[in-house]
Amino acid sequence: MAKVEKDNETLAPDAFQVVGGEASSWMMKHERKVIIGAAAVVLLAGGAAVASYLGDRASARASQEFGTALKTLSAPVAGSPEAEMALPTEVTYPSVSARDEAIVTTLSGFRAENGDTKAGRTAAVAEAQALYRLGKYAEAQAAFEAYLKDGGSKGSPLQLSALEGLGYAQEAQGQKDAARDTFGKLQAEASGAFLPGMGDFHRARLLAADGKSDEAAKAFRAVADAHPRTAAARLSEERLNLLASQGVAIPAAAPATDAAPVEAGN
Repeated sequence: MAKVEKDNETLAPDAFQVVGGEASSWMMKHERKVIIGAAAVVLLAGGAAVASYLGDRASARASQEFGTALKTLSAPVAGSPEAEMALPTEVTYPSVSARDEAIVTTLSGFRAENGDTKAGRTAAVAEAQALYRLGKYAEAQAAFEAYLKDGGSKGSPLQLSALEGLGYAQEAQGQKDAARDTFGKLQAEASGAFLPGMGDFHRARLLAADGKSDEAAKAFRAVADAHPRTAAARLSEERLNLLASQGVAIPAAAPATDAAPVEAGN
């Protein structure tokens, strides 16, 4: 690969998804699992509300409708293995972008009617991710912010997904200072075995994007050392190898420890 291509790879912002299904982080690689998992919690809560007669009927109805709306999220795309196994009655989309357009249409309508319910707030994240993939960054930012404004369990997969997505949307619009702040919040709120170090990885990326290669190398090394055997560490090592190929001095790795945590989902 020519040096200019390597430079572009270093400076280009990571995408939610790239051709071939590779993802920029653990969260982006598993975003549909995160949304579907969050939806399952909403659906269970809605069912419990109906069974006990103690819950808000509007919320219970919204949770049930949310399950139907989310079918678009997992609908097959033409040419994929899922499409080949799909039943004749299943909707198959001609492209990922066509499916994303359908996701936005479906979930924006659902949110308009159920925005003040837990299901409606959860739908904002799935819609925001589809908007980002479509290149509608300002709209994606607004949807991510709508979810984060209304709360969500601190440190939960969905909340972390929204924070990471918001940072990406801000970055794509050139709002690098805002993105740094958002990724800083991601770093502060990601704990335990879920996304440790990912916020600092993104902040290191932004240093590289600003042409601060030496600072970026130190930051990537710090992530890899502090969070071994995680997605953040693997991505940081890849960036370090790329910087090294460009002649950047790479700090030595810290001695390995036996008590390194293993990130959930690895």
